[in-house]
Parts: sequence; C-alpha cells; structure tokens
Amino acid sequence: MQDKFKKSVDKLRDQVNKIDDSKSEVKAEMNELINDLEHQMEHPEDNEKLEELNQKVPGLITKFELEHPKLAETLNELMVILSNMGI
Repeated sequence: MQDKFKKSVDKLRDQVNKIDDSKSEVKAEMNELINDLEHQMEHPEDNEKLEELNQKVPGLITKFELEHPKLAETLNELMVILSNMGI
C-alpha cells in the first residue's frame, strides 16, 4: 500500500510541476497537499493528519476537476488509497 501511495504522490508532484507558473495559487495549494501526504507516508500513525487529508482531498478534487482533470484523477487515486489505509 505504501508503495502505491508513494507512486501516486510522485505522479501528483510531476503533474504539479507541469502547471504553468501563472497558476501560482494552484501550485502552492497542491504543494502544501504534497507536503501533507509526504508527512503521512513518514508518519502513518498520525491519525489526526490522516483525518485532515480525508476532509481536504475531496474538496480539491471538486475544485480542480474542470480546469485540471489529470490532477483531479490523481487526487481520486490518492483518496482511494487513503481510504484503504483506514480512514
């Protein structure tokens, strides 16, 4: 599970790096999420952060699904993985 989680986070990072620099707010928001996801990988016992991610990710999926569909798709993958981790 951790390997799949890491691959999805890496995929998300690659997608964020491809976003045009004029979309700095999107990039900043996604980089903050990536930092939170990396924290979760390093500290899987942190249930508070896990719950925070559970609340944050669905809203980001909705926010980005029209303008950044690939981001939304990867966020959906991460949501499934997080759900399987016990959320």
